Amino acid sequence: MKIKLGNIVYAVVQMVGNKTNGEGVAFSSEKIDLSEIKDILFELFDKSLKYDDLKRLDFVGGVQLNPVYNFVSSIFEDENSFIQEANNLATYLYQQSLHPSIKNGEFYVMKINDCIVDGDKVDAVGLFKSELHDTVLKVVNDSNGIQIIPENGMSLKKLDKGCVVFNKNRNDGYVLAVLDSNTYDANYWTEAFLHAVSCKDSYHDTMNYIDFCKGFMASETMETVCKADKAIMMNKAIETLKSSEELDFSSFVSQAFGEKMKGQIDAFKEDYELSQTKLPDTILPSKAAVKKQATTKITTIKLDKNFDIKVKGVKDLLEQGYDENRGMKYYKLYYEEEK
Repeated sequence: MKIKLGNIVYAVVQMVGNKTNGEGVAFSSEKIDLSEIKDILFELFDKSLKYDDLKRLDFVGGVQLNPVYNFVSSIFEDENSFIQEANNLATYLYQQSLHPSIKNGEFYVMKINDCIVDGDKVDAVGLFKSELHDTVLKVVNDSNGIQIIPENGMSLKKLDKGCVVFNKNRNDGYVLAVLDSNTYDANYWTEAFLHAVSCKDSYHDTMNYIDFCKGFMASETMETVCKADKAIMMNKAIETLKSSEELDFSSFVSQAFGEKMKGQIDAFKEDYELSQTKLPDTILPSKAAVKKQATTKITTIKLDKNFDIKVKGVKDLLEQGYDENRGMKYYKLYYEEEK
């Protein structure tokens, strides 16, 4: 989907702490004055969000049971409910703030108008939490002369957590752009609070094909295959996705792995779809997904602590052997020019 963020029309900010530590919530009773900060906030949010891996709201028993879905829907339906629903969102976020590593921070809820999603003009609700703070030096000229005072405030370098819920595909859980820069508490924002899952689009389909390939490389079937051959196969799979406008699974297997491995891959696919997800028969490969995965570790051979070999070439240029005199394995590389 092609997405362009619109204009922030109003917002509230609350303080949401860690529930396990009993830090509580400081609610908002009125909208904040955006006159001097609207452009700053817009730039921060717009540069922090990515629109490749779009998601949607979900919930056990149906999306209509998702609290975030209901609070946001109420805002879309009745703008007079904005402050009340923003406080409800803050309460629900606090209830999920149970991990001891979760930091307190400012929680912004914003109404955003005139967004463009695939050519359609829609409104949106933005949810952002800032946990990172920077120290700035403020110069003050008062009766005591010019002084420099350190102040602590919200970081303008990047956001920790964010989400824009676009008012599109409501029955399917809306369209979401989600940001979560932390790894220690990723489940808290994306899963426990939003209950967000990937949309069924070309990006998601391509990522599933790539994940399937990674799983096959790590399977028992491939245990006897050396890392160099695995890296070459993975690169071939990436290149097949990269060069195709439309691709069915059978053609993908033939081009990436060859006909000889078709039986092994079909057997692995049955297990994969039972334990993971069903793969679509045909996909439109996403360039963004391919680009994201093109430099994954599976294309790199790590040798002890001394060398990494990044494999891009063909199998004939790489040989593996064993030196009996040294009692060590080796790789032999063939090349024409050193760059």
